Formats: sequence, structure tokens, C-alpha cells
Amino acid sequence: MNKKGAELPLTTMIVAIIVIVVLVVIIAFFLSGTYSLKQAISRIFYGTTAGTDESLAVQICQQNCEIARTLPEEIRKDSQFCKQSFSIDKNNDGEAEYTVDPSTNKKTYTKYYCKDLKVPCEVSCI
Repeated sequence: MNKKGAELPLTTMIVAIIVIVVLVVIIAFFLSGTYSLKQAISRIFYGTTAGTDESLAVQICQQNCEIARTLPEEIRKDSQFCKQSFSIDKNNDGEAEYTVDPSTNKKTYTKYYCKDLKVPCEVSCI
């Protein structure tokens, strides 16, 4: 039997999947503006209104603290432990905490930093 006909669709599907992933990354890069590529991809695949689970944010902060400890003292204040913010749903209503501007009715989501989450770390962000 000649199996070359069966290989073409499989190869085509693999190439198509790779092309789609590359296109998503390129679109995320161009839509991100000044954000990093990681943040842009997070905004696309994860709901921005749902927020991050608080326990997950604390774990991320603990990991960022470990990384910040390894950095030289002069650049620790620019580490992810000090700079990364989280939108958190504290009351479990499916939407991150926010304030509403009465004049425009626009929601502004509250940003929580690792220091706001009371993550113990000897890294100074000042």
C-alpha cells in the first residue's frame, strides 16, 4: 500500500497548528503596546475581570521573593516581587475588586502588590 497520501494531511495539520501558535504570539506582541509579551498573552488567554486567586498570587509572590533574593542589592527594587501587580477577587463574585468613577461610570480594577498581600520577604522595595 502507498501511505504517502495519509502522511500529507497529518503533516499539514502539524504545520497549521504551528502557524496558528506563531500567529497568536505575533498578534499578542503587536497588541501589547508597551506591555511585555507575557502580560499580553495573559490578557488574551485569562479573563481580566475574573482576577487572580489570592492564594495563587501569594505563591507567585513567594517565588518572586526567592528570585529577588538572588539579585544584586541595587536592582532588587525593580524585581517582579516589587513591580508585579494582581487583580484579585476577594469576595468571590467572579470579578476582581474595582472602584467606579462616578463621572464616567468606568471601572478601575484594584491592583494588589506582594506587600499588600502581606507576603513575608526581606527584600526592600523602596
